[in-house]
Amino acid sequence: MIDFSRLQAVAGNDKDQQFSFVGIRDGVLHLPKGCDQWARRINDAAPAECFRLAKDAFIMLFRTLEAFRATRSPLLATDRDSAQRGTDGAELLGQWEECGNVFYYRQLDVLDGILHRFEELEILTLAQRKGRGAAMDGRRLCGELARATFLADNSFYVDDMSIPRLQLECEPAELVQMYCYALVEVKRWLGEEDDVHRDIHVLAAQFAELHLKSGDGLFDFNSWQPTRALMLERLHAIDCQTAYKDPVFHEFYDALERFLLGGSQLAGNGWQWGISSFAPVWEAMCLEDLIRRQLPALAACDTTNIADAETKLASLPKSLCITSGGTMMTMRCSELLSAALDGRAGIGQLFPDAVLLRSVSALQSYYYGRYGVPTLADAVLPSSLPAIYLKPLQDLKSGNGYDQNLAAKVLKKLFAEQKPDALTAFYVGRALCASYQRTMVTVWDRARLTEQLLAEREQSYYPDIVIGMMWEVLFRADDSVRRESGESRRCLAERKELGSYAMAQAAIAVSKDTHAEIAGMAMLHDCCLGDSRHALVLDVKYMTGAYLTDKANIDDLRERSVRKQFVYEHQLRRTLGIETHISSEFLLPQYDDNFDQLEVAFDAEHAKDFAGGFIALRALNVPLLMRRYAASARRER
Repeated sequence: MIDFSRLQAVAGNDKDQQFSFVGIRDGVLHLPKGCDQWARRINDAAPAECFRLAKDAFIMLFRTLEAFRATRSPLLATDRDSAQRGTDGAELLGQWEECGNVFYYRQLDVLDGILHRFEELEILTLAQRKGRGAAMDGRRLCGELARATFLADNSFYVDDMSIPRLQLECEPAELVQMYCYALVEVKRWLGEEDDVHRDIHVLAAQFAELHLKSGDGLFDFNSWQPTRALMLERLHAIDCQTAYKDPVFHEFYDALERFLLGGSQLAGNGWQWGISSFAPVWEAMCLEDLIRRQLPALAACDTTNIADAETKLASLPKSLCITSGGTMMTMRCSELLSAALDGRAGIGQLFPDAVLLRSVSALQSYYYGRYGVPTLADAVLPSSLPAIYLKPLQDLKSGNGYDQNLAAKVLKKLFAEQKPDALTAFYVGRALCASYQRTMVTVWDRARLTEQLLAEREQSYYPDIVIGMMWEVLFRADDSVRRESGESRRCLAERKELGSYAMAQAAIAVSKDTHAEIAGMAMLHDCCLGDSRHALVLDVKYMTGAYLTDKANIDDLRERSVRKQFVYEHQLRRTLGIETHISSEFLLPQYDDNFDQLEVAFDAEHAKDFAGGFIALRALNVPLLMRRYAASARRER
């Protein structure tokens, strides 16, 4: 257990490699770089508030590092020497060029022991273990006389009786009850209480009723110390009173002892829990969030620390790899960018952290892949659509008002009976949008159905409906025929006057931050109207803004970072053409107490003048990215 009210918080800096450590060491809570305001907030708080803030910070770090270790687990599982190469109980997670060996320290095994011991079936089996009774059931003794041995005095005995024996059901062991109590407390703190079997909740409640007062808890500022002291006392008593200790007993006992004593077992060594360098974690957090928010525009992404990258980035078919600093780095990119990055240009392979390509052709290609079709022209409905949808969709596109409203009623019934797949929902959105007129009565069935579907933002088909509506405004097969005369622009302007266009725009505005596909459609809309093509090269930097803008560091940054970005831009320009606007950004860690705000105000002077203004500096909110990263990893498990 940790006294969070006594932890001194310190944010990392760029002075030396030592300050890349994030975790708890010698009574100090080390926070990531850029989080000086977070550290001050914890240190300046009253004891009770300090306890809460430090506890919340620790649990965010714990979940984040747990998620990062999960991405490295396939590599660790195949590396039989990883445990031997660790020092001071550390695991070697990998090697990175900029930070060398990255270790995960677990000397302060405050939660791992409890959570890793957690196997519901084993706990419940141990709690319900039955013992052999002393009494025997003699009611069927006569049935065993054939196997009896008779003595001279006419008495007899039976060596082994096959009849059932009386079984004595024992009460759950107090050790298991105490473990269940600690487990439920930890799970409640993690927000995972619902994951625990109800029988384990019962065992935990039995321990609390026997030994604790109402309101006591292991993570409550006013009661954690007496609760911990009582549990240690009971743990010692159990150890003294248990005559036979099997391996299972020792496993539960050791997990509880490590959890309750924590770093106090390591006198002279201090507490050490955390990661030696947060740089690869910061990169993973930023790239995972980029995939979540900007997937349609993502044209290249470093996947070295991305779990299940092949599935998440199926829209990027090309896979590249390179060995750097002892680590195998991997990347996925689009066919278009592979020529710029795979080394065919004669300057070696290029590995930017990510490239966003916002252009009509690139974004259209993404949606072709999403819906599994080579083109999304509206001349013919795809044959893969369910047959029951073909007739109402054709009627919606017919131009006959009566048939259109009747088709909307049919679609409403179909949606109620079974959710459509993505491609079907896309064409429903297109057909509904095509059925609108300049002057349209809102009580008509197709208008009602559109409003209903756009109000169901939690439904799986919602993004596809919105995308289909906007696609119908932007793209039609007959537009390509009219393009030479310039008439297609006039047709687009007319469609933008329809009420369906305003409804789709409103849906995009409220949903683009939560749906990556809708955010991509917003980009596609802007690219179409502005006839623009923009590539953005992103580099995730685990550095403070003050370090980047310090003139004393200009030469080092120019050599290690700035020049590399300009090489990336040069190669992309050769591939994409001079009409493509190409720019670069560095993503930096920064703290803001508004955990719902992703981009935060920059705290360094002269940020706009960095690299002559050719590279923008963007600060992202560390706690928000931690929460998203951990939550995403938990959903995938």
